[in-house]
Amino acid sequence: MDSDRPLDPPVLRRRLRLTNPRGLHARPSSAIARLAAAFQADLWVVTCRGERVDGKRVLQLLTLTAGCGEELELEARGADARALLDAMESLFRADFQDRD
Repeated sequence: MDSDRPLDPPVLRRRLRLTNPRGLHARPSSAIARLAAAFQADLWVVTCRGERVDGKRVLQLLTLTAGCGEELELEARGADARALLDAMESLFRADFQDRD
């Protein structure tokens, strides 16, 4: 093992529940992808069914068809992964600032 090689940062995980009555539709998916793009860390979103998609890609998020009350696991890896997950938690708590 090469001791001069930097270690990969760990994957951080956080479970968040969708409380938006319409679930993960276009606007919340777009809000997640837009917020994730502001960070260097990678983001994956995983459903309870094991579906895993890139959290920076709106179309992939839409394929999850996650409904209200469903719990999603967010996985982040990178230098600012913790900040990314904190920002995502705030976005989820605000129901994606979606009032429709």
